[in-house]
Amino acid sequence: MLSPSLFQFSFLLINAALLLSYCLQGVNKGDFGTVNPNLHAYMLISAGLAYLINLFHVLVISNSVRNESPFQIAALAYYFLQLFFIPAVRLGNGNLVRFLLGICILPIAYLHSLSNTNESIFSLFVLLHVAINDFAMYGFLHDR
Repeated sequence: MLSPSLFQFSFLLINAALLLSYCLQGVNKGDFGTVNPNLHAYMLISAGLAYLINLFHVLVISNSVRNESPFQIAALAYYFLQLFFIPAVRLGNGNLVRFLLGICILPIAYLHSLSNTNESIFSLFVLLHVAINDFAMYGFLHDR
């Protein structure tokens, strides 16, 4: 298990790598594939909210007694998997995209299971976003 400060540093580092990868890859409207353009704003706004909520949630847990190895693995694994999202989309393999987005549900579900009462509604929003918006909507609409 990493110390809380080393975990937080690692977590912020992988998030910086994710942001940098999105900037370097030039994420654009073409990455939405055949998703109805009327859904783009909704999907981007909900993704942004889910990202901020999850970032805060992970940092809160990392400062608590719940900061154990399985938590750290789940938090880092989710963002590590996200590094492969745009490359998977651009390969044009819808099954690979769906697989990746489906696998991303697992660490988020585990993080939700660690939520205390005060965090649970926010964590549930993130879980529903990843399961419904990312996996079900994007995963099955981007290449239909």
